[in-house]
Amino acid sequence: MNIIDFVERRARVENDPEVFSQERAYITQTTEFAVQTAEELGLAAPFMAILAKHIQDLGIITTEYGDSRRAALSVYKDESAPILTYKRAAIINPTHVEMYASSITKALHAIVGENAAGQDDPTVPNMALDWTMYELCADALGNSCYMQHSFDGYIKDFNGQSTSYNSHDTVVREFLKEYASDFTEVDVAREHESFRSGFALQLLKNDLLRNKLCSSLKQAEWVVAQISKNYPTLGIGRKITPMHHDDLMSRCINVKTKPSRARLAELVLSFESE
Repeated sequence: MNIIDFVERRARVENDPEVFSQERAYITQTTEFAVQTAEELGLAAPFMAILAKHIQDLGIITTEYGDSRRAALSVYKDESAPILTYKRAAIINPTHVEMYASSITKALHAIVGENAAGQDDPTVPNMALDWTMYELCADALGNSCYMQHSFDGYIKDFNGQSTSYNSHDTVVREFLKEYASDFTEVDVAREHESFRSGFALQLLKNDLLRNKLCSSLKQAEWVVAQISKNYPTLGIGRKITPMHHDDLMSRCINVKTKPSRARLAELVLSFESE
């Protein structure tokens, strides 16, 4: 079944065992790819354990409502559960996926030529969904760092997208605190857009090779560079400039883990006993 088909079907029939099984397999694969990339970029192990749980808990829900066509993470109350239960979701708008599929097609034709896959090739919309999910994984990465800092672990119903937290931008916020003498919330938002788009393109590059749409690493890098020049803004009102590998790595390495309360207590006792 085409990924887009199963996502749209998931929105209509949430209790369909076949759809649920396919969704879980897809999310598991996405988790593996995102965690591997985060590890390659130098993110510390305690963050990655939380990141894996965060992404693995996502369910995919499609919607065509709302002012924004952008995908977003969400936490919602499961009204069907007999006890108070909250679930995580990746809210996907089909218009978003279609725009990303168009970007992939244009970039492939610019670099690969006439033999490039078109938008009617099911591989392209599938990769557009992957690209969308990879952006959300970058948001989940920020949430995961915040959870490690604040709770020393994964909290299933923590909603990092709430305006009370806005923890999705933790990675870039920590970097700006360290290296910028002065910055505004607009600076944080711009920096995070660059981070999430760059993180997503690192994963998309691998997708191009896995799906045989590019015949070499250099060709995949050219396609990603082409997409990067005209990264879809989806109405945010400003140009997005994706970060390159080294810039992504500098942000990930910069985020330091914070010791747990238990570890802090040990250190205090150790200090007092000396």
